[in-house]
Amino acid sequence: MPSQGPRTTGSAASGAKTTLSDAARIQAGQAKAGGDMGKGGFAARAQGAAARNAAAGAASPATPNSAAGAKAGKGSK
Repeated sequence: MPSQGPRTTGSAASGAKTTLSDAARIQAGQAKAGGDMGKGGFAARAQGAAARNAAAGAASPATPNSAAGAKAGKGSK
């Protein structure tokens, strides 16, 4: 069987970068569905990609760690 190259599907194929809010959405969906929440799971890889993108400045300004998002977080009473 011939070797297959890397798979590119979804937003990565269109050039969009994974944001921190994307990673949070993926992680929540995986947890609700009983998916793999381990270090090598899809949610963990998405979180790592989002962190790298945020550090590189590629993430959108509307990420959960932005100044506005930090003030509106849970438990701010």
